[in-house]
Amino acid sequence: MLCLHLCNGIRHIVQDFAIGYAKPTFIRSSWVSVIASLVITALIWAYACMGAAA
Repeated sequence: MLCLHLCNGIRHIVQDFAIGYAKPTFIRSSWVSVIASLVITALIWAYACMGAAA
C-alpha cells in the first residue's frame, strides 16, 4: 500500500503541472501507477527474502 501511495503521489505531482488530464492519459497513468507499485513491492520483497536486509 505504501508503494501505491508513493506512485500515486508522483502521478499527482505531475498532474499539478497540468500534464496528463486527457482522459486516455489519465487512465493510462492510473494503471502505470498500480503496475509500478506492484513491481516496486515485488522488488522490496525479493530484496528482503534474499537476506540482504539482515
